[in-house]
Amino acid sequence: MTNGKDRNVWGIAGIVITTVTILFGGSWTVFQTQFTNIAEQQKIIRDDLARRSIDVDTNFQRINEQLLHHRDVYVEQYEYKAFNAALQKRLDIDEQRLSLIEQTRPTTGELRGIADNADKQISRILDRLDRAK
Repeated sequence: MTNGKDRNVWGIAGIVITTVTILFGGSWTVFQTQFTNIAEQQKIIRDDLARRSIDVDTNFQRINEQLLHHRDVYVEQYEYKAFNAALQKRLDIDEQRLSLIEQTRPTTGELRGIADNADKQISRILDRLDRAK
């Protein structure tokens, strides 16, 4: 009878060992699959982050170029306004000078009168010189 019980114990032990081995093997397979999936997901995430980083860099460069363009346009407009204001100031001064010249400029009649008087004066001086000889 001991032999029959020993066989049953060894049979049960074999079943238990087989079951534990199957469970351990299954767990090991599941863990390996999960670790593989995690590694694949990490690679996907790294690739996605690299792609997004490139996209961010590209967008940053594009925005930076636009800002530089708008800054240059603003500076050009600011410089143009400053140049235009300085030019307008010079034009105003020149207009004032021209107005003053026009107001104080002798007329044609006045110039003829001055020329006639100068001719008379020269004639008198020449007459005096001729008499003095």
